[in-house]
Amino acid sequence: MPPKEKLGDQKLLPMQNKETIKKLFSTLSAFWEKFGRDEISSIHFGLLDRKEVIVVTLDRPKDSSLDFYLPSAFKDFPVIIDYGVVEPFHRSK
Repeated sequence: MPPKEKLGDQKLLPMQNKETIKKLFSTLSAFWEKFGRDEISSIHFGLLDRKEVIVVTLDRPKDSSLDFYLPSAFKDFPVIIDYGVVEPFHRSK
């Protein structure tokens, strides 16, 4: 069973299709060039409800409002916003 990341109450599954992964890597680079900011902790992708999605993790409180624009979709991929600090794996043990 592949590792899963918790996103709210849902599980974010890893991608398996190599062609889609290639497309998403270039899409993530384009997303970062257009929308990259200090408040963004990470931009990654995965499967959510069997759909390929872009996940943007913001380093801000969940109830805070955004003072900048992020799209709901980018290059045909839904954009999901997650709140919190990304903790490196080596520090999570």
